[in-house]
Amino acid sequence: MKIKIFIYILFAILFLGCDREKDVPIVVTTHYVDSALLAEYYFDRGSYWVYTNQLMHFDSVFILNTAQGMNRIPCPHGCPGGKVSQYEYYKMDLKSQFKGQYNYYFLGGHIKKNGGGQWGELGQPIFFYNANVGDEFNGVTVTAKYDSLLVENKNYYEVTKTHVTADEQYQQEFDFNTDLYFSANIGLIKKRFTIRYRV
Repeated sequence: MKIKIFIYILFAILFLGCDREKDVPIVVTTHYVDSALLAEYYFDRGSYWVYTNQLMHFDSVFILNTAQGMNRIPCPHGCPGGKVSQYEYYKMDLKSQFKGQYNYYFLGGHIKKNGGGQWGELGQPIFFYNANVGDEFNGVTVTAKYDSLLVENKNYYEVTKTHVTADEQYQQEFDFNTDLYFSANIGLIKKRFTIRYRV
């Protein structure tokens, strides 16, 4: 008899606990991509760039496709506390003559190379918008900011230089330590990698 009463009380507690969880309203917090970042660095399908690389070869990069959507962090155990976060993303699929296909993934206030995943967790950060010199995250550091910079006899404005340390990358995208130069309303204007030889 005592066992039956114990089982009855146990089921009642579990049933009431489940009802309480169902009564908790789900609150979704949405995190958007910085609109100024999109205005200055997100380009339409069909846009293209022509570069001269370090070996003095020309390379062309085209935007094959663009996409926008939401990633939601999955709720473990029925969303405890009823809180869920979702993140807006924008993506540009690019194709390089030499490097093949890759993407630029916009999330919050930064750009990642080959980003994606269930909630945007994949990709190597390459650029931070409105960051200060010295800011760093997952192997990339903002190393300089220029009002203007001369590259191949052309002046570019509002330039941010970032440095990717190959050994500290979140996701292996660069074989060598790499400096990237981004100009507002243009995008990537210069890339320089460093190969260090052991003596």
